[in-house]
Amino acid sequence: MASAFSHAVAALSIGAFFYRPQVPKRVWVSSVVCSVLPDLDVIGFRFGIRYGDFWGHRGFTHSLVFAALLASVVAVALFRFEASGIGRFALFGYLFLATASHGVLDAMTMMGLGSRFSHPSTIAVISCRGDPFGFHQSPLRASLRHGG
Repeated sequence: MASAFSHAVAALSIGAFFYRPQVPKRVWVSSVVCSVLPDLDVIGFRFGIRYGDFWGHRGFTHSLVFAALLASVVAVALFRFEASGIGRFALFGYLFLATASHGVLDAMTMMGLGSRFSHPSTIAVISCRGDPFGFHQSPLRASLRHGG
């Protein structure tokens, strides 16, 4: 199962392609925040929003549209504070990939229903539920599932 830690690692790994010594640390911190932020949609459970709803878990906040919107807002905010060392389009691209990676990682888990990358234009759910290592049938997973 993907976690906040794995999402952050993915964002920083993508950042290796954009690294330059003069890029401020707030860019890297912002990418981590962008990669974790889509899971705030779980708050909806508390308010009766169901899993498959527009604002439900792995709905709009896991879409490419949301990734583009969030990357745009954060990139503009960072450039107000002069994020020197990285160009505007590179910054947008990095933040977009960091945010979009969240849905990709979630789609590869055995938990949940997948991610809606093309939300809101379609409700198609993408799931890559392969299990090349047989983990879903292993005694370790059964032990973890039952608190052992």
